Amino acid sequence: MNRITLYLLNALALVMLCGTRLEARIINVPDGERTITRGISAADDGDTVLVQPGIYIERVDFGGKAITVASLMLMTGDETFIDSTIIDGNNSGRSVVVFTNSEDESSIIDGFTVRNSGATDYGGGIYLRESSPTVRNLIITDNNVTANGGGIYCTRTTGPTFINVRITDNSALYGGGIGIYDQSSVTLRHCHIFDNSADEAGGIYIENSDVDLDYVAVTDNESDLVGGIDIRNGCAVNLKNVTVSRNSSDQVGGIRMYTENTDNEVILLNGIVWENDNIQIQMRRDQNFNGINKLTIAYTDLTGGWEAIEATGDFSLDWLDGNIEEDPRFVSPRDRDYNLQEDSPCIDVGDPDSPNDADGSRADLGAYPTFESGILEGFVYDAYDNRGLNGADVWTSSGANTVTEWDGFWRIENAMAFDLDVSASMPGYLDSTRAGLHVGRGDTLVVDFGLLHSEFTPSIDQITEEFNPPLEPTDIEFSVENSGNGPLVWSAEKRNRGAAGVDPWVLRRSIGAGQALQDERLEGVVFIDNLFYISGANWWEGRDDTNLIYILDRDGALVDSFLQVGEAPRGMKDLAWDGELIWGAGEEEVFGFTTEGDLRVHFEGPGYSNTALTWDTDRKLLWISDITSNIVGVERTGHTQKSLDRHDLRIHGLAYWPDDPHGYNLYIFNEERETLRQVVHKMNPDDEDTMFVTYLEPPSGGSPGGAFITDRTDPFAWVFMTLSNAGPNDCIDIWQLYSNTAWLLLDTTEGELLTGQTQDFVLTLFPEPIHIRPLPDQFEGELRFKHNAAFRETFIDITAIISFDADDTPDASLPLEFGIVDIHPNPFNSATNVGYMLAETGYATLR
Repeated sequence: MNRITLYLLNALALVMLCGTRLEARIINVPDGERTITRGISAADDGDTVLVQPGIYIERVDFGGKAITVASLMLMTGDETFIDSTIIDGNNSGRSVVVFTNSEDESSIIDGFTVRNSGATDYGGGIYLRESSPTVRNLIITDNNVTANGGGIYCTRTTGPTFINVRITDNSALYGGGIGIYDQSSVTLRHCHIFDNSADEAGGIYIENSDVDLDYVAVTDNESDLVGGIDIRNGCAVNLKNVTVSRNSSDQVGGIRMYTENTDNEVILLNGIVWENDNIQIQMRRDQNFNGINKLTIAYTDLTGGWEAIEATGDFSLDWLDGNIEEDPRFVSPRDRDYNLQEDSPCIDVGDPDSPNDADGSRADLGAYPTFESGILEGFVYDAYDNRGLNGADVWTSSGANTVTEWDGFWRIENAMAFDLDVSASMPGYLDSTRAGLHVGRGDTLVVDFGLLHSEFTPSIDQITEEFNPPLEPTDIEFSVENSGNGPLVWSAEKRNRGAAGVDPWVLRRSIGAGQALQDERLEGVVFIDNLFYISGANWWEGRDDTNLIYILDRDGALVDSFLQVGEAPRGMKDLAWDGELIWGAGEEEVFGFTTEGDLRVHFEGPGYSNTALTWDTDRKLLWISDITSNIVGVERTGHTQKSLDRHDLRIHGLAYWPDDPHGYNLYIFNEERETLRQVVHKMNPDDEDTMFVTYLEPPSGGSPGGAFITDRTDPFAWVFMTLSNAGPNDCIDIWQLYSNTAWLLLDTTEGELLTGQTQDFVLTLFPEPIHIRPLPDQFEGELRFKHNAAFRETFIDITAIISFDADDTPDASLPLEFGIVDIHPNPFNSATNVGYMLAETGYATLR
């Protein structure tokens, strides 16, 4: 494949990767998900499954998802990743890659070797039915089928596109390389189909379909009947810049058009049909039918000229201008190199109305245009002191690249002779591009780059402050100067240091509660006042005792327990906490009870077992569902307010996060039906819109139980707490949800500084009252600046030390602000609880 084509394909890949929805993710395989199949299962429309080099023995099915599945070629443009990233069918007797769920052009596979299907019926490498994906940068090899389409099979497809695909060493009954059937519409661009075999049509078999071949080589295939391309019954085929050469057959080596009652129409433009065995082109009609073969040939190099075309029955042949009969002078057909030598008669003799080649010259014939070239060279140096820069990267818009020598000199030979851009970059310097350059054929163009650099110079490298409660807002002033000679572009973000600063859905902690409690049927969990409350069936190695609520301290040690209310056969499932009462069920009735186990409220729930439930702090509702029922919003009195569609999710736990940044506050802990994996979705309770969040992979494995969201296990983070049912290995798993940096406020978070300019900042510590009990003795965070200066990132550590008097140690019972807290229940009937806090110890009157 030539360099300009590769450059354009890589540019297209990056545009498509960046042009997806804002929430699009990159799912890494095998680091994030172990297999490509699991990566696809975890992906949503718009996501990218990025696969590291390796051999993946599996069958890949896109399942109708509009996603990109790609090797590292997508990010780097390096074609070696095609050879080193392999999807291997392990001779299973099934197609290796499958598109059968109406995938469109947004379903993309990019940068793999697809091999070893074993003996299947159709489409050994790739099977497409009623789908139109984008397939690019693949090697499809060593697949075999007993019927049609050794490498690729397309049936009733509505427009798939194959770009830069090499189809080689596949076999079939029809279409060793590719078989196209049943009113399909298919486009192949910049592809090479070679060394395939079949009883009929070693290269391509087309029947009753529309096909465009642009810059496609069909060479060195073999068959008893048609070596190259077989076109049958009602096809419209455009062959533009194709090379059909050295295909072997006892009958037709090159191209055959065969019809019965439906016409075939083929246009051959700017092509090369050369040295195929026996007949180069044949038009044939079954004598018992009335179909017509129509062939138009222009600007094509054909062995034997028009006399090499054999025709029977009714046919139409338009032999137009520009056809020649001369040796095309391929570089090395024996090595499957069908590029043209510099003295080829096929250069610059194509259709003058066709688009020019990438170098601006008249179109060539065949699949591999030859570009005029010259030499690019120059120096890359520091614009401040003219010092040559060693190791700078230089590249062109046509895909050529090099690195500077010790004195900053660089040189690119065989640079394409057409308008192009040349760029240079060096770590710590600003990229530079010279656009619209033209190097003449055989000429040398000198392009020098004087690179500017910016400097990110903060006035401080760390902040350490000491505080005494109560924590009052405190401003810290500092500045950043750009002392370089180029513009400084920067952005800033706040982060916590340590465990609370990890990314969302990292496992923070796992507590082996099943083993510790000798209970292998733990179901629900909440966290209240530094204690875990866990519902369990008290079942262990055949012992079935009374259902309990266990109370564990922060370290997972048993503190106390009490009997569950109700008579659920296996105990309460999910648990919820509304600030006053714990709620649980597992049967028809729902129960609200205190942290001491005293029953306060019970009512008939909306479901049969009321398996999952959570407290909505915004709407003051309990959301309740069974595993396979819709989610119902219920007041504390049992009155139903609203029902939400569960979207066919198998729900085991519900949790509520009031601060979800997207307004999807209701979290659903569910089990995937096909794989039995733990899954998290979230829903907007106002409009029922639901989105996939993540798969969870707890260390103990197991099925999902209850779920709970809290910011009380860590003063600096919200966490998603789950109970995994794994028999004797039941675990409480605590996952990072959100890092809470509310104790930090930076007045400016992005900007640009010209040379010599300074940006002033104000960092406010504790801008709002801190609702943390007990108050930690130290807050640790950082400011992370991303910029275009050297090293690309700068960190400023922040430490706030909290000092307590000897008689004023931090205690959850000693409030640090004045005010009335939430009233429960509200609204209430005969009684309610009103809590309040004082700024200091003393007598008070409540009015």
